[in-house]
Amino acid sequence: MKVASLFSGIGGLDLGLEEAGHEVILQVERDPHCVQVLQHRFPGRELHTDVAGIHALPPETELLAAGFPCQVWTSHLCLSHVTSNSLTPQKTFSQDVSMVNPTRPGLQRGRKTGLCSHVFRLLRNRKVPWVLLENVPGLLLWHLSGDQPQEPAISYVVEELENLGYSWAHRVISLTGFGLPQCRRRVFIVASLHGDPRDVLLSAESSCKGQCIDLNLGGNDIGAPQECYTCFQTPPHRQPKKNIACVDLAEKRFAPSVHEIHTLTTSNGRRTCLVEDLGNGKGHAFGLHIEDAERMNGFPVGWTEPCAPLEIPGFTGSRSLTTEAHLNKRFELLGLAVSIPQARWIGERLKRPYELKFSRSMHGNRFRTPVPGADIDNRSDRDSLNAWPKVAWNMTDFDAPHNERWQSRHALDGCKECPVISPFIPLGDFHLYRHVRVNAETAKGCLQRLEENNVMMPEFVRDGLRRSVGERLRVKLSDKVEKRATPKEVQLAGQLVWIPTKAGKVSCYWPGIALHLDTDRDLIPDIGMKELKSGQTAETHRFAIYFGDKTFEWVKVYTLLDFASNAERLKREQTHMLSRSKYRSALDIAFERLGKHNTKVDSAMQKKYEIDIAENKLKERLGNLRDTPPTTCGKCNVCLAPPRERVEVTSSKRPLRRGSAKLPSKVGMHDDVCPQLQVC
Repeated sequence: MKVASLFSGIGGLDLGLEEAGHEVILQVERDPHCVQVLQHRFPGRELHTDVAGIHALPPETELLAAGFPCQVWTSHLCLSHVTSNSLTPQKTFSQDVSMVNPTRPGLQRGRKTGLCSHVFRLLRNRKVPWVLLENVPGLLLWHLSGDQPQEPAISYVVEELENLGYSWAHRVISLTGFGLPQCRRRVFIVASLHGDPRDVLLSAESSCKGQCIDLNLGGNDIGAPQECYTCFQTPPHRQPKKNIACVDLAEKRFAPSVHEIHTLTTSNGRRTCLVEDLGNGKGHAFGLHIEDAERMNGFPVGWTEPCAPLEIPGFTGSRSLTTEAHLNKRFELLGLAVSIPQARWIGERLKRPYELKFSRSMHGNRFRTPVPGADIDNRSDRDSLNAWPKVAWNMTDFDAPHNERWQSRHALDGCKECPVISPFIPLGDFHLYRHVRVNAETAKGCLQRLEENNVMMPEFVRDGLRRSVGERLRVKLSDKVEKRATPKEVQLAGQLVWIPTKAGKVSCYWPGIALHLDTDRDLIPDIGMKELKSGQTAETHRFAIYFGDKTFEWVKVYTLLDFASNAERLKREQTHMLSRSKYRSALDIAFERLGKHNTKVDSAMQKKYEIDIAENKLKERLGNLRDTPPTTCGKCNVCLAPPRERVEVTSSKRPLRRGSAKLPSKVGMHDDVCPQLQVC
C-alpha cells in the first residue's frame, strides 16, 4: 500500500510499514529534530512541517497512518531567541492522554492531542481505504481534569470514524510479546471502508502452551532464548545468564522491575538505571546506553543521531549542542516513537488483510452505553477509569442513524496483548553496554525515597545503588551471624567504641564494638570477611558492629573513638539523636556492656588482693605452705599413680582477644587427692 504518514516523529511507524513491504509517499512532522532524522533516514520523500497546511491527501494514498501525540512536548526554535553562540529551544509541557497523569486534559482540552482532528479533516476531504492510528493506553481512560470528568479520548476517535463511514477495531499490543525487554504497551486502531479491520488486528492471537520450545526459536544475534514472554513468566522459570533489574531513579511508587525495563518516555531515559546481580547480595549499577535504548525499540543503532546539530537554512551561528544535550534529545525522541516490531507486525497484516478471518465475534459483549463508565458516580474508583475495554470493534451499521451507530460496538475479553509467539530476550541475555556511570546524587535520592516508602526491592539492587552513591556498605546481619553474636564471650569481646556514620542526612557517632582482624578473627562472621577489600589490613581497619540496628562494616582505625572517654561529651553534643529509638537502644547496650566490663575487672582485682592478704597471714603463722612435705598413705591409687603435671584451664580455646574483659586463665590441680593427706 502507498502510505501517507502524519505526525511521523522519527519514523518508527513508517520504518515498520516499509519493512513489511509498504511505501511511504508523504510524511508530516513539525519538530525540527525529528525532521532532520526523517531527512537522513527517508531521503527523497515528500516532507511537510505543518499538518494544518495539508489540504488533501495524495490521490494514490491507500493507507493513512498517524501516531498523533499523547503529550505536549512542544519543542520549536524561536529565531528571536537564537544568539550567535547557541540555539535556545522554547519548550512547554502538559499531559493530554498520557498514563502518568490521572488529571490529564484529554482530547478536548489537550493542546497537542487535539491535533488528531486534522486526521478526520483530511479524511472528509478524501477518504482512503485503510486508516491506522497509534497512541498510549491512556487513550482508553477517563480524564479527571476540570469539574466534570471527560470521556476517554478513544470515544471521540471511534465516533469520528463511524461518522465517516469506517468500521474499526482497536487492541492493546505489548512490545514484550515481540521479544524485546521493554514494557511498552500501545493502542492500535485499524479502520476500513470496505474490509474487516478485525481480520487485521484481532484474528492473530498467540496461545502458547510450551510449543515455543519445540519451535526452536533461538539463534539470533542478541541471545538464544527458547521461550516466549508468556512461558518466560510462567514457572518453572528459565534463568537468564544474568539477573538484571531496572530502576527509574525519579520513581518512588513502583518497585524495580527484573528482566525488563519500564516504558521509555520523553523524560526517563537518562534516569533509567540497570543493576546487575553479582551474587551474594552484591550488585553493579550502570546507566542505560542510548544505543541499547534504540535496540530495545527495534531501531537500528544510531538511528536518532542525526537529530542534532540542527541545520537551519540561512543561519550562520553555531548549531552544535553539548554532548549531554544531544543525548537528552535522542532519549526524548525515542520516548515518543512507535516501536518497529509492533509497526512491522501490523504492516504485515495489512499487506494481506484477508488472509486470516476473525472467528471470535460470538464472544463479543455489546456496549450498553456509548461510553462505558458513564453511569459510574465514583470517579475515584479505579474500575471506573478503566471502564473502556482494551479490545473492541464496531462493524458499523451505516443504515442506522448517526446517534445509534454505537449500538453495534462490541468488547472482547481475554484477548492477549502478545499477538505472536516470539523468543523473549531478558535483560540478562541482552547485549548491554555497562560503562555508563550513574549520577550519585540521583541514585542517593532514589534509594532514600524507596526505603522511606517501604518499596520492596532485591538486595542486589539496594547494594548496587549504594555502591553507585559511594557510601560505605553496611551489610544486614543474617540470622546465623546474629546467633553468633549473642554468646557471652562475644558480648565481652572487642573494644567498645564510637563509630562515625550518618543517620539519614545527619553525621553522628554511633555506639558499637570494634573487632581486630588478627586477634578477633574467629569472631568475625564469614559475610564480614567477604566484605574485606584489598588494602584493608589489621593495622588500618577494624570490623565495627553497630549496636541497635544489627549492621556492620569495616572502618578505618583513626576514625574510631573510645567509648568510655568520649561518652559524656558525645551525649551532650548528640542530644538531637535521642529522638531515634535505635540510637537510644544502642546507648543502653553500650552502657550495659561498659558496666559489666568495669564490674568484672574490679571484682577480679579485689579477689586477687584478698587472696594475697590471706596468704601473708598464713605465712606468718605456719610458714610457707608450699615448702611443707605432704604425708600420704602410700597404698591408695592416688599415691601409687605417677605425678601429674599442672594443668592450665583457659576460659576459651580461642586466642585471647585484645580489649577483652575476661580473666586470662584459671590455674589449679585436679580434684583427685589422697584421703590421708595431712598438712602439719
